[in-house]
Amino acid sequence: MKSQGIDENRLRLLRDVSGAFRPGILTALVGVSGAGKTTLMDVLAGRKTGGYIEGNISISGYPKNQETFARVSGYCEQNDIHSPFVTVHESLLYSAWLRLSKDVKTERKQMFVAEVMDLVELNTLKNALVGLPGVNGLSTEQRKRLTIAVELVANPSIIFMDEPTSGLDARAAAIVMRTVRNTVDTGRIVVCTIHQPSIDIFEAFDELLLMKRGGNMIYAGPLGRHSHKLVEYFEAVPGVPNITEGYNPATWMLDVSSTSVEAQLDVDFAEIYANSGLYQNQELIKELSTPAPGTNDLYFPTKYSQSLLTQCLACFWKQHWSYWRNSQYNAIRFFMTIVIASNANAVQIVVAVERTVFYRERAAGMYSELPYAFAQVAIETIYVVIQTLMPKMSESRNAPRLNERILSSLSKRSVAAHPWHDLEIGPEAPHIFNCVVEITKGSKVKYELDKKTGMIKATTFVFSVLTGCVVNLSLLTPILVNAW
Repeated sequence: MKSQGIDENRLRLLRDVSGAFRPGILTALVGVSGAGKTTLMDVLAGRKTGGYIEGNISISGYPKNQETFARVSGYCEQNDIHSPFVTVHESLLYSAWLRLSKDVKTERKQMFVAEVMDLVELNTLKNALVGLPGVNGLSTEQRKRLTIAVELVANPSIIFMDEPTSGLDARAAAIVMRTVRNTVDTGRIVVCTIHQPSIDIFEAFDELLLMKRGGNMIYAGPLGRHSHKLVEYFEAVPGVPNITEGYNPATWMLDVSSTSVEAQLDVDFAEIYANSGLYQNQELIKELSTPAPGTNDLYFPTKYSQSLLTQCLACFWKQHWSYWRNSQYNAIRFFMTIVIASNANAVQIVVAVERTVFYRERAAGMYSELPYAFAQVAIETIYVVIQTLMPKMSESRNAPRLNERILSSLSKRSVAAHPWHDLEIGPEAPHIFNCVVEITKGSKVKYELDKKTGMIKATTFVFSVLTGCVVNLSLLTPILVNAW
């Protein structure tokens, strides 16, 4: 970075940023690439863990505590990360199960989930599998709405959204913004980063926080109807051309505040903002930084909403569906077990998909690492046990010839099965109802086939169809499956 003319030992991504967000107000965080808008939102949401953060963040006038703040806030990432083999309704139930207070009854949680699905218009997709992005399942726009819904069922007071309309066409973006607007109208604080929005999307916002490259704020205030307050502010700067009629205010704003225009006009928009009435009016920030009389700071007795046992059960429940519904994965896994007799690295396919989901859910304060590890190990153990039994079950289908001496295999002694010693098992084999076996010492033991139970009985042993002889009831023919 020093080769680019930066002399500081530490690179500053944000500089002198101050502002306030209020309930029922939809705020847009806008700036060119590298302006620091996502960095600012990550700092506010507590998702930025590296580097140095200086300054104060207050919630209802009290200093922000991240563990407490995670319980009352939601964060919609730009990449919509969800478990692919659960349905839309199950995704919301799972989030509500782990994030709503343990005092909320199950019936109430289900009612709340239904209300959220109606709010974000997901009722028609209730039983649809989420699927993998770009492969199957929900479309990009539907996944965006699901991301918002998953956060809404936690009943947060503050929601951060990182470019909710990124990668969407005009129609899909309009549907998502309608969902965002409905969320704001419930009285929540919603902050969205946005990149080059269209006119319709930009007009949906109430306030704007505009940043330029280097992390400086150059505008923070209301937009006004048809963005007239924003336009009036920048047109008042000497040398800035007026906006043409019908032109997108968002595009015009980014054009006239670019670094090339700053160099051309020899102005610093960050300095102009610092000397403007918008910046000087700090009374709102001061007011919101002071606790209201009679209020108390947020407090939760535990870090997580649910107990460790409930976290383990919820994680195991989701892992069960993630495994059970992944038919392609299961088919390949069991095919490898039967044909290649190997199950090494099979679990990595599922873990790779669920790992990013785990990072998001852990950051949201849904559960700790232990319940997730327990669920992963528990469900994998069940499938490994099944895989372990499958080769033995497969061996039972490989019947040797009768002249391999049934009793010799069972007792490890030289015996002869009379009178069928030299007959082979096959579709033309005679129907055998019983046989007399002569042991080398000369004693005789009579073995009979019980037609009802399908078991071969002896005077001293009983061999089941799995451990001794398997009997094909259609042919009533004994077939040896395992040598003792």
